Amino acid sequence: MSEKDVKIMSQEEYEREAKTDEDTEKEVLAEEDPDVVEDVEDASGGSDEALVRVDGVADYNAIRGDVEQPTKVRQSIISKRGNRIVPRRYHLVKGKMEKIISEAEKSGKFPNPYRKGGIYFSIVEALSNLGTDKFHSFDVMKIEISKIMSSFPGRDGTNAWDYFVNKVPKQSMSGKDSNGRILQNAQVLQRLTGMHPYGEKLRQLCACIDIHVGEDKLPLFCLKTTWDKSEDVKPVNQLRTGKRGRTKKKEVKKKEVIEADIKET
Repeated sequence: MSEKDVKIMSQEEYEREAKTDEDTEKEVLAEEDPDVVEDVEDASGGSDEALVRVDGVADYNAIRGDVEQPTKVRQSIISKRGNRIVPRRYHLVKGKMEKIISEAEKSGKFPNPYRKGGIYFSIVEALSNLGTDKFHSFDVMKIEISKIMSSFPGRDGTNAWDYFVNKVPKQSMSGKDSNGRILQNAQVLQRLTGMHPYGEKLRQLCACIDIHVGEDKLPLFCLKTTWDKSEDVKPVNQLRTGKRGRTKKKEVKKKEVIEADIKET
């Protein structure tokens, strides 16, 4: 990948684009689980305060037991916007987790916990195929994602990859292209707190996605599987902070955020 294929955004530009994450994430939710209606209030790793609910529920663990029930019998909660919603399950229930691990042991692959053909599944599967616990460039990861998604049917007679690439953003002027959405979804899979911990399934498997910045200032992606205990899992995102753990706002303002902008093939 040459330097001309990389778009460097200032923090101000990044934050401006992040304002459209809510609409983008609603589309992602619809693709991942079209039967569950969600009221997503933060999709870009913001503070958990944005997810505080009117009825006092501010953390996913508070409803963890309830969401193990079938969708139709789950107790609904009221969002900050006043919408009554059915909470979504973000973790693996007993039985499902054992089944995924058993199937993975037979195939010799990492136990991918996400819906086959979806972007979450494809990101994890791509990093697994390329080699766990190793860092891979965006362009190499994207090529592998395209191969995986192309093998699954999409909508309107297309395959999953063509549908993903050609989908028109709701925000025509500021919406993310397929490269931006791949990066965003990789970051969303790092979330372990709040009401929408998309990375919880990976955490249960003692794994997470790490994002580093290479010497050429381009992002590198890794499926880290060497954690001993699930409670120790802490994804790192050097696009936002250079240390594993909570992002420091003062440090973020001084950083340039890199977003790969590879030409569509």
